[in-house]
Amino acid sequence: MPEHLIDVSKGHLLAFFHDGFAARGLILGSHTDLSTIEVRLETVSAVAQGAQLSIEGYQGGCGIANLMQIPNGYALTLSIPVSHVDLRTVGR
Repeated sequence: MPEHLIDVSKGHLLAFFHDGFAARGLILGSHTDLSTIEVRLETVSAVAQGAQLSIEGYQGGCGIANLMQIPNGYALTLSIPVSHVDLRTVGR
């Protein structure tokens, strides 16, 4: 279990990595999907389509970037293990 659980509330900034490069995004929403939390976020970072996504403190990946262009940049989804998320913040 990680020291600090991730807040996935709408409007919260989330730091993540794409192919090892640091980036940040604004959380648009989150929901649970069995053993993971699907977190949709907006970013203006130059993330390559198909990039490996990850978060600090988790050895595994958090999915592959499937970018969707939106008015303020791009939207993408990270799959974060339930054990790394503050469950009180999911869907808020």
